[in-house]
Amino acid sequence: MIRAAVRGEHGDEAAEERSHFSLAAELERTVEVMELAAPEEVWEPIPRWTAEQMGAWLRSVMRPVQLDRYKKAKRGPKKPKPRRTRFAAKKHVATARLSNGEQT
Repeated sequence: MIRAAVRGEHGDEAAEERSHFSLAAELERTVEVMELAAPEEVWEPIPRWTAEQMGAWLRSVMRPVQLDRYKKAKRGPKKPKPRRTRFAAKKHVATARLSNGEQT
């Protein structure tokens, strides 16, 4: 639902470029603080909300969010596997094959 709220408020491209894990963690921290600040009566009806009500609330929460804080980490290209330097001339043979009399 968080992804849909971001997509609804900021567009598809912005939603795909954001770390949903970071957004969810931030929302969780915000709700924890709000639970401490607001009386319990404010939170009582929330478990009975419909999906539409929860979506509307999430969209209102996502509206002022500064999305630049939640960019996904870009992974660089994989480094090539280094060439074998130790025992480079010999091929590895498993110990179990040696004990079974197999040698390749």
